[in-house]
Amino acid sequence: MPEIFERNVIDEISELIKQLKISEEDFNGRTGGTRPVHAMIINEIREYWITNLGIYISSPTMYDIDFVGREKGEVGRIILASEIDLGSRRQRSWLKLADIRSENKIWIYITKHPVKRAEYRFKGALELIQELLKFREEDTSTFGRFAAIMKTPEIFQCKWLLR
Repeated sequence: MPEIFERNVIDEISELIKQLKISEEDFNGRTGGTRPVHAMIINEIREYWITNLGIYISSPTMYDIDFVGREKGEVGRIILASEIDLGSRRQRSWLKLADIRSENKIWIYITKHPVKRAEYRFKGALELIQELLKFREEDTSTFGRFAAIMKTPEIFQCKWLLR
């Protein structure tokens, strides 16, 4: 079995996001239609992936998913799929993650809302995701491992939905 399957990629990316410093200013402006904080997180994951795992990254336009990391080459198995959103009710992102075949999936909610409001919205999103998983009758054998992350300038939370 390749080393990548023996690692807990979700925990590694979760720790990376936890350590990442973001500020309210990172949410201002747009570059190419996205906020700087969105691009920052994608770039951090991409750099970590290349540096530590040394494996292929698919173009985001291929699946319309923010980050797709593969085992080897452009036809290798997808090891990680991740969507990064500034909004907490992103059913389209959850469906994209549900529909792609990957052993590890992460939804990352980034916000500059005050802590209580961010936590409230994240909790509501988690409930909706759990409803989606239940409706589709998903488990780790059909969906893969799945975690949701919330990151604000002040706090970080990671919640495993399927492990």
